[in-house]
Amino acid sequence: MSTNNGLSKFNPTSETFQNYDVNDGLQSNEFSELTALKTKEGKLFFGGVNGFTAFFPEEIISNKIKPETVLTNFSIFNKPVAIGEQINGRVILNKSINFINKIKLKYSENSFSFEFAALHYAASRKNKYAYKLEGFDKDWIYTTSKNRFATYTNLEPGSYVLKIKASNNDNIWDETPIELKIDVTPPWWRTNIAKALYVLLAIALLLAFRRFTIIRSAEKHQLELEHLEKEKHEEIHRLKLEFFTNISH
Repeated sequence: MSTNNGLSKFNPTSETFQNYDVNDGLQSNEFSELTALKTKEGKLFFGGVNGFTAFFPEEIISNKIKPETVLTNFSIFNKPVAIGEQINGRVILNKSINFINKIKLKYSENSFSFEFAALHYAASRKNKYAYKLEGFDKDWIYTTSKNRFATYTNLEPGSYVLKIKASNNDNIWDETPIELKIDVTPPWWRTNIAKALYVLLAIALLLAFRRFTIIRSAEKHQLELEHLEKEKHEEIHRLKLEFFTNISH
């Protein structure tokens, strides 16, 4: 079937469409109405704005070759990281990002992006991609050959696994996504040592507060005893005065 956006092959059994456009060799994506012809030999002709497209439908078969997905670039804050380049006093990539299984980033480097590609060139513009950052993304994120990037910003410290897969021009997907482990280290105030120090400091403050409370209670109790003792002496002194006054009268 010809359309205003290429040719479509409909499978009535599975009720699915396979779409073809200029990337597959059509004269144009735009076809004209009532310009289709089937010859006695079974050849199909479709007329369009730039001529016509002719083919034997039985010769149009799906591309079963699966693509190989590769990483082509790695950037931190939109700045590409070169092999051997020192970032914040250390080398992050000692070889191509495509041949690295794990990278370690500081908390100040938690905004980064990856560029990827599919090694499949039959109709590379029709290749599709999907990526997922395990530990952050819940589902796969799908994109096209026009936007071959996976970008993440302000990630929390932790361990992640980036997975990327691609499909060829006939929607045959790579069944073995590439994987890259990413560790984002926390700042010093969020490390395990710092957390242990926070716990110790909290315990010390609680103990100090408890000691302060005990001392204050003891002082308060001592003041109350002294006050009672003073009242007792004053009462005895008053009784003595009354006794001697009565005797003298």
